[in-house]
Amino acid sequence: MVYEDFARAYVTEVAAAVRRMLTGGAQAVELLTKATGGGGRVRAFGNGGSSAIVRSALLQLHQHAGQAVDDSMMSPAALAYGAQRHGYGTVFARSLGRDLDRTGLVVVASVSGRSESVREAVRLCGAGRPPVPVLALVGGDGTQMALVDGMVWATGTTDQQVSEDAMLAVLTLAAATVPDPHEVPLPTRWGRYLDTLHAVDTVLLAGFLEEATEAVADAIRGRRHIYVLCPDGGPLALAGEHFAHNLNWDAPLGVEGVRPPVVIGDPSLADMSAIYNDHPDPAHGVRHQLGSASPHDVVFLLSYDRDSRTTREAVSAATAAGTRLFLLHPHGPARPAAGPDRRLARLVLPSAGHFTLAALVQSVAHLVCRTTRAALAAQPSRPAATGLSPDDLMAQDLAPLRELSTTPNSLRTKGPTMPAREIHTEFLRPARGEIAALSRLPVASIVDALGKTGALSHCLRLQTPGLILCGSAVTALGPDVTVRRAAIDLAQPGDIVVVAAGGGKERSCFGGVTAAHMHSRGITGVLVDGMVRDTAELRRIAFPTVARGTTPLNYDYPAGRQEGAVNVPVDIDGVLISPGDVVVGDEDGTVVVPRDQVAAVIATTQAALTAEAAKWWSRRGKSLGAVQQLTESGYTII
Repeated sequence: MVYEDFARAYVTEVAAAVRRMLTGGAQAVELLTKATGGGGRVRAFGNGGSSAIVRSALLQLHQHAGQAVDDSMMSPAALAYGAQRHGYGTVFARSLGRDLDRTGLVVVASVSGRSESVREAVRLCGAGRPPVPVLALVGGDGTQMALVDGMVWATGTTDQQVSEDAMLAVLTLAAATVPDPHEVPLPTRWGRYLDTLHAVDTVLLAGFLEEATEAVADAIRGRRHIYVLCPDGGPLALAGEHFAHNLNWDAPLGVEGVRPPVVIGDPSLADMSAIYNDHPDPAHGVRHQLGSASPHDVVFLLSYDRDSRTTREAVSAATAAGTRLFLLHPHGPARPAAGPDRRLARLVLPSAGHFTLAALVQSVAHLVCRTTRAALAAQPSRPAATGLSPDDLMAQDLAPLRELSTTPNSLRTKGPTMPAREIHTEFLRPARGEIAALSRLPVASIVDALGKTGALSHCLRLQTPGLILCGSAVTALGPDVTVRRAAIDLAQPGDIVVVAAGGGKERSCFGGVTAAHMHSRGITGVLVDGMVRDTAELRRIAFPTVARGTTPLNYDYPAGRQEGAVNVPVDIDGVLISPGDVVVGDEDGTVVVPRDQVAAVIATTQAALTAEAAKWWSRRGKSLGAVQQLTESGYTII
């Protein structure tokens, strides 16, 4: 359950970051379109794993827009990152300076936005005459990077790996839109990607994570080799480079006494297949690599087609060597895959285009990286998940280990940029009777009526068991205490206060004293995107409270004024909550019902509950006929 909940939480975070970035997508497409149409060269730079992200975008432009791609600058980038050689800070600028006058756009990716090499390249672009436009993908809210021309495309989170996943998704989807933005508009492409992300089977992924974590952690401890192979090339090979980078650099990062593992890949083979697509026999390359493998080595094999000859031969070579093999592939034919050996673990990903599949594989790499780091830090005899929660695994973020924790707190606030310093006093509320009707309906059934939308992350839990949270939302953006008090002052009996505090887990921003005051004013509950305290008092006064968790440490009030707003739409885990929307929470979870859909949701939910009760009452004590149905569909009944 821990692995499954963690996988679901991580995928939810990635989807939320992609939704936030959607607001800047049109401008990014415009920059890419102008560059490709003007005959200038598009150049791209990124350190380490980020290099695979920008290369993927170049490959997308080359494939769909016919843009001439020069990726030679990636070789010095990789050397500079790997060897930290002299002049690392200027390697991108020196590569760029040779043909700056022929460059139409520079794309850079840097989660911190503070990479010396990236900043120097951006500075050079700004000094050009005229300045060269820059499309800069960064973490946080983007204020850490200033451009003379172009745009900063921020992920809205400082989580390094979530940011990288969002960057890869949005950049490649924007690049695919360039040839004809009207044929498949960017929002449509994004919707398809989010649907694919939502379709990931987190139960299957959890099982894969558990096996992969055990195998990788054992290989690192025992100094065994780890192979990451994608003989088919294409975008998946670039995701494979990122996968190898994560296992080599990031999995052991910050774990005392653990040396970096021996990770084997073949970027030259991947580049040949991905860029030129003329390798005579990709299977030959992977057979050659695995010829030196030993039993107990670990192999990750990335494939577009589990039944292709290349995949079959790769599985056969890995099996013959006695390795622990993990095959990642999209949905394929229903017949059994090659390689019956029990040491073969498969992760079936949703059917998707090549670039979407690459983005999903990158997310899997990050998940394995986090769980492996947790396993290495634990006792070798204990499973990685022992004593850990999904929140613990989410906390394996690399940002603090790479000194990104110096990022100002304002950059850690999740959610899109919202109007600051605005206090809205009036908004429409649903009728009291409608709110009362919703309070009597199960959250799970409401989510069904909304078409599986509107549910907040499972990390936001009811901290007062047995109570129901239900009321029209009064929103407070940011953790500022005075802003929150203004929201409380403006709330009416029957309202709840939604505190969009950015999801921070270090300090609580709500407790018993405030709850008692709100209770005395007829406010019916609170939703806090953060931590709370005084839960015994919250339960004593029966004040429904939904939050990410509890901690006794709170902010040191009074604090200096922070940016905030009251009664503006706020984004919590990718779900938009507007003033007047109804928030309903029970022990299953929490859902947001848009104000203009309240009446329809009540009617749909009540009808569905009535029909469901009638159906199951009629079947009471009877067989469901499932065995017969499975027999008819080809199952063998033994």
